[in-house]
Amino acid sequence: MRTLTVIIPAYNEEKCIEKTLSDLFKSAKSDDIDLSLVVVDDGSQDATYDIVKKLAQDNSKISLVGHNTNRGFGKTVMTGIKHSSDENLLLVPADGQFDPGEMDIFLDALDEYDLAIGTRSSRSGYTLFRQFVSYLYINLVNIFFCQNYRDTNWVQAWKRKIFDKISPESTGVFFLQETITRANRMGYLIGQVNSIHLPRETGEAKGGNLDFIIFTFYEMMKFWWKLYIEHSI
Repeated sequence: MRTLTVIIPAYNEEKCIEKTLSDLFKSAKSDDIDLSLVVVDDGSQDATYDIVKKLAQDNSKISLVGHNTNRGFGKTVMTGIKHSSDENLLLVPADGQFDPGEMDIFLDALDEYDLAIGTRSSRSGYTLFRQFVSYLYINLVNIFFCQNYRDTNWVQAWKRKIFDKISPESTGVFFLQETITRANRMGYLIGQVNSIHLPRETGEAKGGNLDFIIFTFYEMMKFWWKLYIEHSI
């Protein structure tokens, strides 16, 4: 039986978090995966923390970590990594848009790669504006960081050892691209995994917020400039 720790950042996901966790365990059982979940509540203002706390009391395979205030996606993911002990790590959203049946595919990818990037063929529920922003973003990061990936803002699987060598500093969702860039520069093997993006059934999407988009592009340029300065010295 293979082991896997799934890291789940959560912010105001009271309507879907219980179903997300339940679906992950059901799929793990059918695929013979020894699954542990690390849920990091990033200062939710709803009942997300309390719901997961109750579930964790009944299931020792669920670990709950809470931030007193909202620290951002990147900080939340790093908290989850620090509270994980398995070598195989998988990052999934709390909103139920990841297909739990794909855990087995990502585990297979970690037999070959140190980092497996989930690539979506479509983005269910995205507005035309958000589709355009995503298209622009992936093309910009490919240009700025000399890569050719189809998607860098979705589910990722990691060998935990890469975080013994790299410590991404981005606090927002750009954390994912920074991880890819740093891992690539360290010589880790990176692969891509085709992944389904399920429509959100409940709750509110956060990625289309204008402030969120601006901050992501800000962190992208900040990181690119840092690499440029380091290379120029």
